[in-house]
Amino acid sequence: MKKLTLFGFMLIGMLGLGQSASASRQVDEPLTLPDGFTYESHGRDPIVRKVQLALEEDGYYVGDHSGQFGFETRWAVRRYRRDHGLPIVGKIDEQFLRTIGLR
Repeated sequence: MKKLTLFGFMLIGMLGLGQSASASRQVDEPLTLPDGFTYESHGRDPIVRKVQLALEEDGYYVGDHSGQFGFETRWAVRRYRRDHGLPIVGKIDEQFLRTIGLR
């Protein structure tokens, strides 16, 4: 039982360190992706925040604008891609950003 409790505290501590580093990012950074880049991971990112705002404006997303690429954002991206003739995947790539008007 003590091992499990210790592991839980270590895990919580590690997660807290990761969030504090990502929370310090500037939200209004310009959208720049390297060629062939695809964003599909978890975390907070200014690109994801701008995508969330654009998806909400188009009626595809209802949620927070934290920049976290979670379940709701992933499904909103998939629905938008489906409705606009893009491959139906829950990823943000150059083609998606051009279609939604962020490029």
